[in-house]
Amino acid sequence: MIANGRDPEVRVLDEEMRLRLIIRWDDPGGRVTSADIEAAREASRRRALEDGEIGRFEEANLSPKRPAADVFPAVSSVMAGVDGTVWVWRYRRPGAAARPRLMAFGPDGEFVCHLATGKSDFTVREFGADYVLGVHTTEFGVQHVAMYDLERPGSPPE
Repeated sequence: MIANGRDPEVRVLDEEMRLRLIIRWDDPGGRVTSADIEAAREASRRRALEDGEIGRFEEANLSPKRPAADVFPAVSSVMAGVDGTVWVWRYRRPGAAARPRLMAFGPDGEFVCHLATGKSDFTVREFGADYVLGVHTTEFGVQHVAMYDLERPGSPPE
């Protein structure tokens, strides 16, 4: 799978690297504003201060002279499920109150669902037809493997 980040699309390739499918979705407005730039700089400043002091790299990163992109990426990550689904993490804008919901597309490219809940301390490692497997990190940095049921719209009740 290939996603260049800028376009709201994922290109699915076969084993011989031939284009098999293009998945596209609507992505309303990705224009970067001055408020977005300031929110990103403030988040970087907070992270640098949490690590101790602001070093030369952070100073350059926080400089108002540093150029900024005109458009946000549409995609931050893509993962294939073991059942052939394609899961897309949309880009989270700096300062956004909530993370964008994950989107799932079937092997045919049709939209399947959004992941209704996403824990910020849970890192997904695998999607199956009816589960999501990953690593949960506690507030003390202890990691545990965790698996959650994954119910998709239209799934038959048990």
